[in-house]
Amino acid sequence: MQFDAWSADSLGWRDASCSTSVAGDEEPHNDTLATRFFVRLRDIKAESIIAPAGEIESLSLVPRLAVRNRGNVRDTFECRCWIDSGPVTVYSDTMVKSVDSAGTTTVEMRRWPTQPGRFKVRFEVTNDGDRHSENDTISGQFTVVRHDVGVGGILWPPVSVDSSERGTPQALVENHGSVTESFVVLLRIGGIYTDTASVTTLAPGESRQVSFAEWTARTRGIHAVTCSTLLGSDIIDTNDCRRSAVSVVVRDAACAGVVRPVGVVSRGRIAPAARFENRGTDSAMLCCRFEILRDSVREFLDSTRLTLASGADSTVEFRQWLAHSGHYTSRAWSALVHDMRPENDTSRCPFLVPRIDAALRQIVEPAARIGARTVVPKVSVANLGEGAADIRVSCLAIGTDSGVAYSGTTMAPALPETTETVVNLPPWNALPGSYQFIAWTELPDDSNPDNDSASITVVVESVPFGRWTEMASIPDGPRGVPVRNGSGLAATPAGLFALKGSNTGEWYRYFPDPDS
Repeated sequence: MQFDAWSADSLGWRDASCSTSVAGDEEPHNDTLATRFFVRLRDIKAESIIAPAGEIESLSLVPRLAVRNRGNVRDTFECRCWIDSGPVTVYSDTMVKSVDSAGTTTVEMRRWPTQPGRFKVRFEVTNDGDRHSENDTISGQFTVVRHDVGVGGILWPPVSVDSSERGTPQALVENHGSVTESFVVLLRIGGIYTDTASVTTLAPGESRQVSFAEWTARTRGIHAVTCSTLLGSDIIDTNDCRRSAVSVVVRDAACAGVVRPVGVVSRGRIAPAARFENRGTDSAMLCCRFEILRDSVREFLDSTRLTLASGADSTVEFRQWLAHSGHYTSRAWSALVHDMRPENDTSRCPFLVPRIDAALRQIVEPAARIGARTVVPKVSVANLGEGAADIRVSCLAIGTDSGVAYSGTTMAPALPETTETVVNLPPWNALPGSYQFIAWTELPDDSNPDNDSASITVVVESVPFGRWTEMASIPDGPRGVPVRNGSGLAATPAGLFALKGSNTGEWYRYFPDPDS
């Protein structure tokens, strides 16, 4: 027998019975049958989207769904998730999970690497026998926001700059994110420079050149250059910093000094020399020049090329120069392309090549006519050069018929410049006759040989010839008076004596050899 349909809306265990009823039933004990049965409900509901939702800033996320079992039995279900960007599905995943009756659970899907944009997320839970499919799906909208700024490049300083060069450090910054950003940029040059600059409203996908405070490259060497963006919400730090290096280059060739000629220099050939230095930071080829000036007129010029490592120096010799007497200035200098310190390129040094000139001024003794006797030749010599000189003096008497009758030599030692003196030579036993008496000076490198000698003709007469010769006069004496009244001569075996007279009381003895 079939009864009317019954809706099993009451969940859980229920009692059911079926009975018959007829009048006069003689066996009522079998009129009723009873049983128990369970009313089951299967209903898995997509309760709420935990993630993604709202505005997302992370680089990746795990889609998560809250699921409720609205049935009265533990059930297993399949959860599927889709993320769509417009008509394109960019993510999908499926997960199977179980949940107790009337319980809740969170389903975590596979991680999704985010990308900027606006998206739709959909979840669907399914199981066989689910009585309420209307609560099986849920969807939502969310936006992925990307905060990402970075340094595109360091524009200045370049790889190398010259020392003392001034410039404005510059960098290129870029917005790789999805929203307009304002942030600070930091730039450092070694430990000698730090500055910041502000960037405002840099739109997504745009770049901008940023300038910092002026920098003067004073410290030589290689310095690290770093430029960084400072955005607190930046999620990608790999592009936040750029690094480079700048070398502060010094190009400086210097002449450290003239080596020679300096001071007092002897006449003759000399090889001018000067010391050159590379005071720059790199190896350099420099042109070395040397000139010698006399009264601003160039008398010598030579040049050569030299390659020096950084910090190295070298003494350079130039071709030889023949030094003549005079006052000079030597000048050496270096030439280097783009030399940054020209003030140390040149070195000057005055020097003297002294004039060497010994002159024989006069033959003092003997006179042109003398009596036969022993005479001490005397000559006047002068040092007309610059600086003291040791002058050798020689005399020679050559008889008209007898040849060399006398030869004598002496020295005028350390005779100061511009000084004249009379020197005595060894005695000459002058015999009667006619002689050519020659005197001369000798001094190495004498610049004026024309004034080195003098000569006279000397006639030595004998007394028998009946001629009188004036001999040495009586000295003026302490009172400085000549011979006067009351004077007289007396010849004795001991010698010739003279009285001056004039109440002086002075008397003298005459020596014929020598005449004094």
